[in-house]
Amino acid sequence: MNLRSVHHHGGGLSADDMTWDELAAQGKLRPAPPRTVREERRLTFAPDVWRKIQLFTTQCPVEISGLGMVEPDGPTGEDFLVSELFLVAQDVTDIQTRLDQEEVSLLVTRLVDEGRDPGKLKLWWHSHAREEVFWSGEDEETIEHFANDWMISLETNHRMKTLCRLDHYEVRSTTWVWVQRPAEPVTATDEEILEVRREIAGLIRRGPFAAPRGRD
Repeated sequence: MNLRSVHHHGGGLSADDMTWDELAAQGKLRPAPPRTVREERRLTFAPDVWRKIQLFTTQCPVEISGLGMVEPDGPTGEDFLVSELFLVAQDVTDIQTRLDQEEVSLLVTRLVDEGRDPGKLKLWWHSHAREEVFWSGEDEETIEHFANDWMISLETNHRMKTLCRLDHYEVRSTTWVWVQRPAEPVTATDEEILEVRREIAGLIRRGPFAAPRGRD
């Protein structure tokens, strides 16, 4: 899994998601590329995972990203469950996030040492902070460079809009995935918010960094 340049803008179909038509009306996107919509494929979350995604999205003023363990879910096993989310050190700007590759390698080693399968790291999540959610050119480029047989990409923003997609690579295809949010809203204490902010401050390194993939 090549995660050298990790920065994205999402694509899903939950009730609160941005649609390509909405974005095109704002003049922010070229016409939507052809995609197969399979709303029966859903992405759900362990309660602590969705809580973590929402808190880190809303409390981080810039982009932030992470990796998740994905398990088969649903009656036929064709849906997806994010069972765990990992955040590692990363370089960020207002519009970019790049995971530290040494930290990613340490994460993979730790999973192996614990007898767990790092091949289940099939989710790449990132926040767009104050921006709308959409797949940018850099997002598309990053997704193309994952060295997995398939990968799920999830994007959020401060308003908790979401986009989600499933990409297969052996026979190249992209399909949207329905983001199934937990029914209960996420509420946090002041102490929990302060703890999340401290963790964010310890993870992100701010400032400009190298050119996008393939241009350095």
